[in-house]
Amino acid sequence: GERVLLDPHWGCGGCPYCLDGETTRCLRGHMLGELDPGGLAEYVRAPATQAIAIPPHYPFDLAGCLPVAWGTAWRMVVTHAGVTPGDVVVVTAAAGGVGLGAVQLARLQGARVVALASSDEKLVRLKTLGADETINYVTDPDWDVTVRRLTGKRGADVVIETVGASTWERSIRALGKGGRLVTSGATSGPIGPTDIRYLFRREHRIIGSNGWTHTELLRLAAHAFAGRVTPVVDRVLPLERTVEGEVALADRSVFGKVVITPDAA
Repeated sequence: GERVLLDPHWGCGGCPYCLDGETTRCLRGHMLGELDPGGLAEYVRAPATQAIAIPPHYPFDLAGCLPVAWGTAWRMVVTHAGVTPGDVVVVTAAAGGVGLGAVQLARLQGARVVALASSDEKLVRLKTLGADETINYVTDPDWDVTVRRLTGKRGADVVIETVGASTWERSIRALGKGGRLVTSGATSGPIGPTDIRYLFRREHRIIGSNGWTHTELLRLAAHAFAGRVTPVVDRVLPLERTVEGEVALADRSVFGKVVITPDAA
């Protein structure tokens, strides 16, 4: 009867990566809804060690947002980018699940956050969630120039890149000297142009990020349960209306997460 959220990713436990605690690199790992069935199911079997207790006051719909989108954002912002107070952090696709997590987590680390989104309506909401500056990348396609203007030509310390081909070149150009670009997605395509001269002249670092570890999720959950960060839920739908949620995601009308519940809502 205990209220729990399920970490849907775990490693084999025996490979060198798992033994080092880096289960995201496991050669025989499991991921419900991706590598294994069970992402949209009423019941699923998983190791008991993957269950994380939810406090009585914390809603199930918010807890369900933590493992995938927010776990990914934590690994990007905290583990790989190592964001510290005063850093300028640009978040592409900031109105998506990972993006919203990155905005709040970067603020939690004391960063100045520049959020990108496709509509002014989304930008207004991002401001209320902690973004210091916002850019509409549809009406301002040269947004990398805007980032440099906002930073006194210095550029960003970190770019959280989840889009891929369509934003890749400008994401690199938006970085200042010694900047870190952390990438975890390629929704607009996997091949992006790269002017290698930017990388060595400005000493950029490009870091790939894949998922999250159980330890990272536990740390994230502690912040969420304490109210220091809060996932944004766009809508909650019963399992039989899953397609409705997928259509909303496809037409980009969603701000935050679509949560699917196994029982009728």
